[in-house]
Amino acid sequence: MKKGMKIWQIGEIHINTNHLDVTDPGYDDDVWCRLHIKDMQPGTYNCVVKYLQEEMKTKQLCKKVNTVVKATIYLANEGETVQRVEAGRSWRLAGVIGVDSGQAGFFPGHKPNFNDDEWEKLVDWMYNQKDIPQDEDKPNGYIRKFDEPGGESFWTASGYGDGAYPVYAIHTIINKKRMCTALEIRFME
Repeated sequence: MKKGMKIWQIGEIHINTNHLDVTDPGYDDDVWCRLHIKDMQPGTYNCVVKYLQEEMKTKQLCKKVNTVVKATIYLANEGETVQRVEAGRSWRLAGVIGVDSGQAGFFPGHKPNFNDDEWEKLVDWMYNQKDIPQDEDKPNGYIRKFDEPGGESFWTASGYGDGAYPVYAIHTIINKKRMCTALEIRFME
């Protein structure tokens, strides 16, 4: 882990399906730079952000800036997965996603497409949401249930902003099937 990196467990999401989109929340399903995972293990997932807190100094002000390094979800009650995540082991590249709204995350089932009005309402909610306590010591993180029956979604700011980011996965044998039990977007290596 990078020197000075902080860890914040934002909360939990419940995944009720075996497929999940890893994407920018603003992308529709026809955008090529999304990742669709087809072997997710349903269950309760911890949502964790690893971030660096840096001081930004200008002539007039000095303020803390939280830069997200990694956004991770992992199956909360699966001991082998928890141990592997905590030890930083067994991660394998699952693909690369694109980011164009400065944020990315995990959306069970299929992330809904938003028209302009729906996107504007979601952005307003992000700026005004009270579900997760926000303060200057923590980066932004969002957990929300959409109409999609797959479960809650989790997303966060994307490190330094727009770009292409690798997504890593951990797979575990559950009931004799190889299932994805953890995903991580690495905004900074």
